[in-house]
Amino acid sequence: MVEKANPTTLQLAKNLFVICESNFPYKNLLFNSSAIALLAKIFPLFDYRKNIPLKEGIKTQQDIAILFEIREKLTSNFENRCPTIQSLSEEFGISPTKLKTNFKLFFGKPIFQYFQQERMELAKKLIESSSYTISEAGFKVGYNNLSKFSSAYKKQFGFNPKETRLS
Repeated sequence: MVEKANPTTLQLAKNLFVICESNFPYKNLLFNSSAIALLAKIFPLFDYRKNIPLKEGIKTQQDIAILFEIREKLTSNFENRCPTIQSLSEEFGISPTKLKTNFKLFFGKPIFQYFQQERMELAKKLIESSSYTISEAGFKVGYNNLSKFSSAYKKQFGFNPKETRLS
């Protein structure tokens, strides 16, 4: 059950690490209050998930929870290839047909297309941040062949990674 964190949530989480490493006089009190603030941001997400309306073909909230877990697996490590439908269906205990159908119904794209879009979005962010070279961004999202990375990037965005860096 992982959602993409917003900047406020990320900052609250980072604060917890800073507090842990610090020598603040009231470290425990500060840590507890920061943890409560973080939980206050996170807990509403659980209620949100429970109230997601079922779509035609998606029968239970459990089906939705599984879809979110699958999405998390897909987007948590782009350095590896996209998992196969078969491996995902075995891991999450859902038939391949139901997996493909429900994923597309819920997220609007087939699994590989969703994976590809998310990895290209990450590559674009890495390139735009100027913290990574184009080569490093390509490797970070799982491409060993940089010409294939450039082709996939251009297919996704309509321009080369180098043009992203220049803008």
